Amino acid sequence: MAYLPAWLILSLIITSLYGALFHLLWGRSVVGLLRVVVVASAGFLIGEAGARLAGSNALMMGEVHVGIASVAAWAGLAVAHWRIHESES
Repeated sequence: MAYLPAWLILSLIITSLYGALFHLLWGRSVVGLLRVVVVASAGFLIGEAGARLAGSNALMMGEVHVGIASVAAWAGLAVAHWRIHESES
């Protein structure tokens, strides 16, 4: 049986919580919930990759660069929120 690495499970849990919180505050539909979880996951993974490439050790939880990746996830969610409201206008 193949197991997922602990860092991936932690990342998915964190991004799901971010997406759920964002959806609770600004969401409108179930499809929107899925969209924000995907955006949060993509931003988190981009932030994680950037932190690894930069060699940063700031605000880590195990192997995960939670601080930098969280900032990237929330930045992605902010851009997605802005784009949704921009398209509605």
